[in-house]
Amino acid sequence: MKGLVRLVVSAVTLTLLVVPAGADELFPQELERKPDTALGAAVGNVVFLPVRLAGTTFGGVLGGFTGFMTAGNRDAADDVWDLFQGQNILTPEIIEGKEALRFGYLEFTATGPPK
Repeated sequence: MKGLVRLVVSAVTLTLLVVPAGADELFPQELERKPDTALGAAVGNVVFLPVRLAGTTFGGVLGGFTGFMTAGNRDAADDVWDLFQGQNILTPEIIEGKEALRFGYLEFTATGPPK
């Protein structure tokens, strides 16, 4: 038992020592700061989150009802749930137009209409 505890503690310690060493590669030191897009995402989420929560809740209930009414047909429920897939929050990348905002099968971009 003591050997197992020592092995687990050693593995966790080794993992904690090794993993942070690669963090510099994941996050470049020279980050461009854009407070306008960050604030835009934050303010946009004040409106977007309640709407998204209501839509996701409605989609979950509607998908569950569809599955129930089709005698537990999971494919039918999944088809309804797919209508409500997408991002749950606005990010600065969406505000900048680097990433599309997806809601179900629609994809909204900063440069054009939904696809």
